[in-house]
Amino acid sequence: MDWGRHKRMVAGAVLAGASLFAGVVGLGLPLQLLLLALPPLVWLGLQAALAAEPDTPPALLPPGLACRAMDAVFEDANAPDPACLILLTDDRMTLDTARIAATLLPVLRTTDMLSPVEGGLAVTLAPLGRLDLEAMIPIAVRLQRAALTMGPVAVGFCLPDLAPARSGQAMLHCARLAAEEARRHGPGAIRSFRPGMVRDHIPPPRVVLEAAFDAGQFIAHFQPQICARTGSLTGAEVLARWHHPEAGLLSPTAFLGDLRHAGLSSRLTMAMLSQSMAQLRHWDSQGLTVPTVAINLDAQDLADPMLPDHIAWEMDRHDLPPHRLTVEVMETVLADGDPVTVRGIDRLARMGCGVDLDDFGTGQAAIGQLRRLTIRRIKIDRSFTAGVDSDADQRRVVMAILSMADRLGLDTLAEGVESAPQAEVLSTMGCGHLQGWAIGHPMPGALFAAWLATHSGDAAQAAARSGADSTQTPAILATASAAPVTPV
Repeated sequence: MDWGRHKRMVAGAVLAGASLFAGVVGLGLPLQLLLLALPPLVWLGLQAALAAEPDTPPALLPPGLACRAMDAVFEDANAPDPACLILLTDDRMTLDTARIAATLLPVLRTTDMLSPVEGGLAVTLAPLGRLDLEAMIPIAVRLQRAALTMGPVAVGFCLPDLAPARSGQAMLHCARLAAEEARRHGPGAIRSFRPGMVRDHIPPPRVVLEAAFDAGQFIAHFQPQICARTGSLTGAEVLARWHHPEAGLLSPTAFLGDLRHAGLSSRLTMAMLSQSMAQLRHWDSQGLTVPTVAINLDAQDLADPMLPDHIAWEMDRHDLPPHRLTVEVMETVLADGDPVTVRGIDRLARMGCGVDLDDFGTGQAAIGQLRRLTIRRIKIDRSFTAGVDSDADQRRVVMAILSMADRLGLDTLAEGVESAPQAEVLSTMGCGHLQGWAIGHPMPGALFAAWLATHSGDAAQAAARSGADSTQTPAILATASAAPVTPV
């Protein structure tokens, strides 16, 4: 927001609040009641000023103004306190703030505020009575459920009594710490701020992260990808895990931000590439058929003009042809159109590597880019997969994506498949491949081999039954319903 616009909004807030206050004074109420009414009126004034700005949706407020609104309430010791929640998506998901804000509006009051923050949204609750832990948890659950159509979100909140200072900035910061801890515990977690979180969230020094690499603590896990029609294995996505000596097994949300901050994210990519190529070679020696493995490349990876050469050397070192590797590029990276990124993707495609467009539908990639860059397959984001078995709107969106992919000659894979009914619907709609916990969770190489042995037998039996009886449902259903979903 420019300064002139900022001043207009603050001035509008003051005028609107003053007008509302004058109206209340005219009612002849006692002075004590008038003072209690002042903070909510200032809050309403800010909302009115925001609504008067044509360029800003009334539901979204810059975080700075939300902080000042909370400050105005905190200045009155007799007024009820506000509260702050932050909803964060997975690190690899791109948040459509306007869309998720629209899903949250029905469960919020008109005096509550939504503010975009990095990786998510802040919800500032207007003062109304005393908000304690018992009151906040149901609110967090309602917001989380409302946002489910965008995919799983982690929620963190801060109660005013626990914040280190009675200020909007302190509330926002503490809610952020709680949300980040919730995200580290997996999708769908909710956490309340506690004072110890300030110490818990000190990023590890670069030397600690480098020592973890040297000790081999970052391990490649593999999540299966299967054919939606036959249930046979078509590949595996490589997902990093940190086997921390004290904290145990950590998912990427717990360390990717620290690695990026320390400039070590590319080292993680190279470690995952090396481990996955070695594992693929080992599976080959065991007679196991894993057609391809897929690794994720972010903007920092693709900014390296030597990346294709590094990948070619690693594959040659393990005597593997390029088609055994798939690279996954997020749609947001492709939408940036950086020449070095585009050149790197093009070189990898010409080498023979598969190129998947990850989290499709969350970015702004143009159709022309899909054709120009030899994209092989689009991965339908989990926010569209969620509820596809029960939500007609979701099915229409997925069908539109599948139809577009078919016209462009692109293969498709649905992420986040968490139940057999979802697998059935996606298979019936014509989706090419499936991935998710209903199929198999991310596993170390040895456990993946054991899963594959069991899965191959189940898929073969299901395919045989399906072939013998044309009324049978697709073979994928038997394997999806029997798949392990124990978190790893």
